[in-house]
Amino acid sequence: MTETEPLAPDFRFIFESTPGAMLLVLSTEFTIVAANDVWCTATASNRNEVVGRLLFDVFPDNPDDLDANGVSSVRASLSRVVREKVIDVMPLLKYDIELPGGEYEERFWTITNSPMFDSDGNVVSIMNRADDVTDFIRLKQADEVAAEIIESGREPLESIVLRQTREAAESSREIKVANAELTRLYAEAATTAQKLLRVNHDLEQFAYVVSHDLQAPVRNIAGIAELLRERFKDADLSDEDNHFFDLLDQSTARMLAQIQGLLKMSRLQTSTLTSVQIDLSDATTDSIESLSELITESGATVRTVGHLPTIEADPVQLSLLLQNLIGNGIKYRRMDTPSVVEVSATLDSDNSMVEIVVSDNGIGIDEDNQERIFRMFQRLHAPKDTTYQGTGIGLALAEKIVAIHGGSIWVQSEGKGKGSAFHVRLPVTQDFS
Repeated sequence: MTETEPLAPDFRFIFESTPGAMLLVLSTEFTIVAANDVWCTATASNRNEVVGRLLFDVFPDNPDDLDANGVSSVRASLSRVVREKVIDVMPLLKYDIELPGGEYEERFWTITNSPMFDSDGNVVSIMNRADDVTDFIRLKQADEVAAEIIESGREPLESIVLRQTREAAESSREIKVANAELTRLYAEAATTAQKLLRVNHDLEQFAYVVSHDLQAPVRNIAGIAELLRERFKDADLSDEDNHFFDLLDQSTARMLAQIQGLLKMSRLQTSTLTSVQIDLSDATTDSIESLSELITESGATVRTVGHLPTIEADPVQLSLLLQNLIGNGIKYRRMDTPSVVEVSATLDSDNSMVEIVVSDNGIGIDEDNQERIFRMFQRLHAPKDTTYQGTGIGLALAEKIVAIHGGSIWVQSEGKGKGSAFHVRLPVTQDFS
């Protein structure tokens, strides 16, 4: 099996390594939750020392600058974001930073504070983007001084002052107009985001209600089909008649499985998550026992390889994740070879992340389909193909569970008939509060 890069992104790594912009994630109490590398470098800060601290304890005003208003200006902007649920684009701000030696360095910034919402539209955190424009301001000031020195021999001082005053007033008006337009556009974007969140929530509720209500009539159809088959069991039915009964059984069974899959997907959005210590070895053993009937019928072998560590996760969702991945390895087997499914796990060097691998010797997956299989209702076999039973929901459900836990999932396969390995990368600790 060849090693390839994961298809699913590590969002924490992407955030921390984002180039160019200085990015912070703040709580609604203005505590630093996360900081990217650019921010840490520009402010000469250690990420581990600032995360968890109040922003204004890390960045107090310069005590030697009696006109310093950085803390009050940023606090007012953040408060507006939380209170009004809108993006706030601040005007140019002078906000000096404290260097490791205790001295303060003059800095100029353009800052944008954006709300981040939960599924109910509540502000749960704030994205703070700061761009250091100090060099630009200093260069502009130097150019203006040089120009005035050149012109001073030909223009009276009063005229210079009057012209500069007019230019400053005009620039101020232009900046205010531009800021107002930016604020309006950001507000529209935030409103649209909230509407999309509400629509997504409504669709999830709709899927739950429809799935729940569909179960009863489909079960009724399955029951009637069984009664009809029983009633005509002694009749001399043709092969075609028996084929129709088989199709009816298969269709109702598949529809029930899809409905139950939709219900599970909907419940992921509404269920209360609990973070507990889970021994992956015990969790895998429990999942294997839950699949014992399928394992026995197929003659499969499922085993763990090496030491499986203890992590924090929601026990119900982790069990569902393992059952889906192990179950897939059993179901999608080569017809001439019994399934062998192996579960292994390794920790990162700093023990912050775990990578779980569920590998099999099954039918494999073409490279072109290795991303598509995680989409809802995506199956690699035609609906009429009864060789491999599936709903097209299991891997979409697995991806959702992994995303809720702040992780990533991807598959590796050398192609058809060469087996597959599903990789799940999760944080070792979880906080669902």
